[in-house]
Amino acid sequence: MAVEDQKTNADKFTWRIENFSKLKATKLCSETFLAGGRKWSISIYPKGNGTIYLPVYLHSIELETMPDGKNVDADFTLTLVNQINAASSLRKCGKKKPFPLGGRGWGFPSFVMLSKLLNPDEGFIVNDTVTIEVRVSMEQFTDQSDSASREAMNPEQRSAADDQSAAVVLNSATEGPATPLSNQVASPASLAETTESSHSSRSVRLTSRSLGAEISRLNSNMKSSGTDSTSSLLQQQREAMVEFLSMSLEAIYHADSFGDVEEVALQLADHPTAAVDKTHLKGLLTELKKGVSGSMSVIETSHAVEASLLQMSEGMEARLVHRQKQLSCLEGEVMRLGQEEKKLEAEMWEIIARKARVSDQKKLTADELESTSQEASRELEEVKEQSNKRKRASENRLIAQENLAQLNASWKLLKDTLGL
Repeated sequence: MAVEDQKTNADKFTWRIENFSKLKATKLCSETFLAGGRKWSISIYPKGNGTIYLPVYLHSIELETMPDGKNVDADFTLTLVNQINAASSLRKCGKKKPFPLGGRGWGFPSFVMLSKLLNPDEGFIVNDTVTIEVRVSMEQFTDQSDSASREAMNPEQRSAADDQSAAVVLNSATEGPATPLSNQVASPASLAETTESSHSSRSVRLTSRSLGAEISRLNSNMKSSGTDSTSSLLQQQREAMVEFLSMSLEAIYHADSFGDVEEVALQLADHPTAAVDKTHLKGLLTELKKGVSGSMSVIETSHAVEASLLQMSEGMEARLVHRQKQLSCLEGEVMRLGQEEKKLEAEMWEIIARKARVSDQKKLTADELESTSQEASRELEEVKEQSNKRKRASENRLIAQENLAQLNASWKLLKDTLGL
């Protein structure tokens, strides 16, 4: 695995991942590190885990429980380091998040868009290396074994305690992993809706069950003792119904507690002093259940559609940013080519002017060549004429020399004839 240079100090861990764009694994986990005396690990999905985002999660990987049976509560900050400009690093935080032991954790399924992460100009990947930092600080501990003290509370106190507990306890059935380091991890980014509803559902479910159990207990005591506890039972039923009526229909729907509500309401309707028709009440409860179920179905579908559209919108925004960068690059290229065209056009006109000057010079040179040629022809004729004259003079000289030689011979003969 192409990972190196992991460093830890007190509550900070740095994870450098090399050859990030070449990773083949669907999921990648860091080495184990210590913070606050606990063992932790980071996991990511380099390919996005079916989305266009990089998911990043923090896990408490200890399998054993705390000595007093408590979970670990912690604040944490996950940072995607910008290696060009540290001030532009991307940070996301979780505050007072409970970490059930055994690998469950918290994280962000949409930490950063993969297109942004893999763009070298953004500064999050340099030399194909990505750096993730995490800081962990321990805040408090959540007790898991408080059933004895809870039983001593009245229904109102139990409901308040459940609500307080629900604000920090991870609902593993819907938001936590089923196995250590699973990819089904709760997302603080979506806690504004999902965690609130699941936590309140848990509170309603616990409250309704405790109220039902209390009423059943009173019924059993009344039958076994043979005493008249009708007024006490009625008072408990009324308190239970008041407790239910103080809750929202959404919370009762998520807790699947309509059956408990209907049971308590119909028990009240059965009482001789009740001024409500049982059949009418049952129909009203059925209508409420059906209406809430339909409304919640529409709401959940709408949430899913909104989430899908939001993801599509973010993808379109990313593509738009990419297109804008392309347009900017193309505009720059068009400007450069325009300047080059002007430069070439200026050079072309200079070449045309030079060509005209060369053409004029060529014409002048051709005229001079013709004139010089004519002069050369005349001089050649003169040379030929002089050559002919020189030839005739040479011939005349030879003839004269022959004549002179004959005259000298005659002269000598005359001398011999005279006997001189």
